[in-house]
Amino acid sequence: MKKLLFVLLVMLCLVGLTACTDLQTPDQGEPNQDNNAIDAADDFANLASGSYAQMIKNQHYYIEYTLYTGSSNTITVKEAKDGANVDTMGIAMSYPYRSILLDNTLYNFSEPDKTYTTHPISSDQEMTVEDSIDYSGMVFVTSGNDAIPGFDAAEGQSYDYDQYQMTAQTATEEVAVEMRFYLKGGELYVIYTNIGDNEEIWVVDVLTDEIPAGMLEIPAGYSNIGAI
Repeated sequence: MKKLLFVLLVMLCLVGLTACTDLQTPDQGEPNQDNNAIDAADDFANLASGSYAQMIKNQHYYIEYTLYTGSSNTITVKEAKDGANVDTMGIAMSYPYRSILLDNTLYNFSEPDKTYTTHPISSDQEMTVEDSIDYSGMVFVTSGNDAIPGFDAAEGQSYDYDQYQMTAQTATEEVAVEMRFYLKGGELYVIYTNIGDNEEIWVVDVLTDEIPAGMLEIPAGYSNIGAI
């Protein structure tokens, strides 16, 4: 049962740990088309959250955050991303997890017994909506100041934010993906993402383009117990 729970957890965490809660969705603006729009050639250099957004768009970053669930069961995440390769580890419900997607193979690690399983990912395998997000098409929409939707821990306090938009593909249609970077004292505080009816709130501790040594690598000291 624990191994089944472990596999379910890491599969969730691999793509960003979707928190499906009944939260109020903010109005989504249209991409800014006036003279204040950010030229694609400038990337997001003139925006307060620009350096952070550029890392997400480039899909090359290291992030540490807590997934806000609205309960006492916090989920802490450390994730390194380099293109299609991703290394995710953390604690969920007091259970440590780690998974690495490396060169089209998924490695799931069990910390207690120092083992891991492998699962090849084929090119024709059905993707989740989160997997299908087109980050290369990420565009700036608007800036504002507002409370973070569904984030009760902020007690209704408002924060400056920059809002971006991209698209993802469901089984039947293309959907808009809204991402807001909320700032506190000029530093990144929360990343809020809305994909259809699914919302995520990441309380960010670290976001950098420097990937720590040892991540995106199979760790030493673990035994391969085969494919699943």
